[in-house]
Formats: sequence, C-alpha cells, structure tokens
Amino acid sequence: MRQYGRRFKKGLNCIIEPEVTIGDNVTLGHNVILRDGTIIGNDVALSDNVCTTGLCYIGNHAIIRAGSIISRGVIIEDFAFIGAGVVTSSMKRVFYHRPKIEGRILITKIGYGAIIGSKCCLSAGIIVGNNATIGYASFVNKDIADNCLAYGSPIKEVSILYEEERVEIDSGWKEFNFDVSSLMHYLPLAQ
Repeated sequence: MRQYGRRFKKGLNCIIEPEVTIGDNVTLGHNVILRDGTIIGNDVALSDNVCTTGLCYIGNHAIIRAGSIISRGVIIEDFAFIGAGVVTSSMKRVFYHRPKIEGRILITKIGYGAIIGSKCCLSAGIIVGNNATIGYASFVNKDIADNCLAYGSPIKEVSILYEEERVEIDSGWKEFNFDVSSLMHYLPLAQ
C-alpha cells in the first residue's frame, strides 16, 4: 500500500513501513523511519534520523531537521519548519500496563508557516498557531496563538510577529484533519 510520489529521494538505511503515503518532490535523509499511517505532502524535506511513530501528517513545503521525533497524532501544516531534535508527544499520561488509567491519545497541531526551534518539546494535545514561532529548547505545554513569538520552559507568549516575519497563507489552503477511518485504524484511543 506504500504510495510514493514523483521525484522521491531517500538516503541510506531508511525504514518505510507499508502504510505510508509520500507526495511529490520529497527528500529523506539517512536513517529516517516512517511508521504506518504517516502522510507526507509535496515538496517536503526530512533530514537525517527523523522518525515518525504512526499516524501523522506532514504538510506541503514542510522541513523537518535532523533527529526530530514526530509522534502519532501530530499534524504539521504547510510551510512549517521543525528544528533539529524536536520531540512531540501523543499522551499526557502514560497508561502502559496501568489498567486503572484511562488510555488517551491527543491530537497535536502545528500551524501553517509555524517555526519550532531546535530541541523543543511539545506536550500532547496542544495547538501551535499559524505563523507562530517557538524559540530554541522551549517546553510547549499550552496552546500558542497565531502570529506569536513564544519561548521558555514553560512557554510564554512574548510578542506578535511583524507582517514580514510571517508566511502568507494561501487563500485556497484548508486546515488538515485526520479522517475518522484513519483515526479508528491507527489511533483508536484518540480524542
């Protein structure tokens, strides 16, 4: 069921599971791991040692730098930039072998044109707004507004970005959402 678009290039030692969809003009560095349910748009570049852990969406013209981990349930919209060593999460509470804890996987969204600085950690279920910029090594544990500069651990919104610091949002762009059948298949505990 693997689907590769035109002009797909990959480095050495990549692992691409059978249920992965890759658009046109996608480039993977060395040692990239793409787990089942990963959807990659067009004109995307993933650097060395990037890993997805299941159902996730990486939008058109996105860039993900070396060593980043994109968890299942993460949506990265068009023109987003993810710095090196970024880690996302899909669960607020680990329920592995803990039958009294309700298992839940939360959807995390990174907006159109958003920039996530290197070494950031994103908590499960948060929304980083369109054109938001997150500074280096921040711990993102709450939603960040559109066009906002934020940084710190924990994160704080610091200022609004000037117009020239934003990516112009295409008038035909539509926010991505997982379809129900994909959620049922790959993330039955999603909320």
